[in-house]
Amino acid sequence: MAGRLDFEIDSELETGLITGHSGAPGLIETFRQTGTAAVIDREIQLKSRKRGLSAAAMVESLLALWAAGGESAEDLDHFRQDKALALLLGHDLPAAQTARDFLAQFHAEDLPLLQQGKANVPAESTPLLGLAKANAELTLDLQCRRPLKTAALDIDATVIACDKQAAKRAYDGNRGYQPVLALWAQQDVIVADEFRDGNVPASSGNRRVVEEALAALPGRHRQDLSARRQRALRARADGLARRPGDRLCDLGRHEPAALPVHWGAARGSLETRPRRDRRHPPMGRGQLSAQRCAST
Repeated sequence: MAGRLDFEIDSELETGLITGHSGAPGLIETFRQTGTAAVIDREIQLKSRKRGLSAAAMVESLLALWAAGGESAEDLDHFRQDKALALLLGHDLPAAQTARDFLAQFHAEDLPLLQQGKANVPAESTPLLGLAKANAELTLDLQCRRPLKTAALDIDATVIACDKQAAKRAYDGNRGYQPVLALWAQQDVIVADEFRDGNVPASSGNRRVVEEALAALPGRHRQDLSARRQRALRARADGLARRPGDRLCDLGRHEPAALPVHWGAARGSLETRPRRDRRHPPMGRGQLSAQRCAST
């Protein structure tokens, strides 16, 4: 018959395992190949008993959950019924309560404060520092696979709405949290972060984030930015009053006095314009750029 599609309907039921989330195992395979999973198991020691999933397997389960479209721990109770997905991952997904208990162990009370006042920022717990080491391993693997000579760091704070009673009100009046992330734009990877309450101003404490981001860059890439240039970059991050959207452009090939720095002129905030280099125009709004050449 003309126009008939080239397939036949099979009325027999499939007896094997089938999953609609076959893309998630590819992500987990990459996660393991980068060495990130091994670093997590080495650096994060949370279990008090031998049975159950390892820390890396718990993180893998959360990654698979998000890759498959899950939005909360409760969604694990649905996804863990997918036996084909568990077979491909090599382990079952945890129950929702198990995942919540795992995440709760990353919290610690009475941590020293990085900054205090009306808006406190506590230091990271030991398990969170372990995750930072795992993320550094991921960043190093990406740089080894695709070496780059430029690192543009995009520093940004985003309000995440939350109805928890402990959540503080952000500048928009809603309760939530306001974490700060440092993204290496060229590699499209987050190299540093700082979790904050919603009432912490986005412009405060950014020197810490800049220092963490610089330290997280792979060694040979980071060393190209001299100590003098790093001090200049940190001084600007620490000493100028800024609002979200202000920007700093550090091209790293010039002396600090000649850096083309432009702080939020479009927003009417503080503006500093040292000698301009027309070969390197200012970066886009909201971007903190540390661009430099390094041997790879």
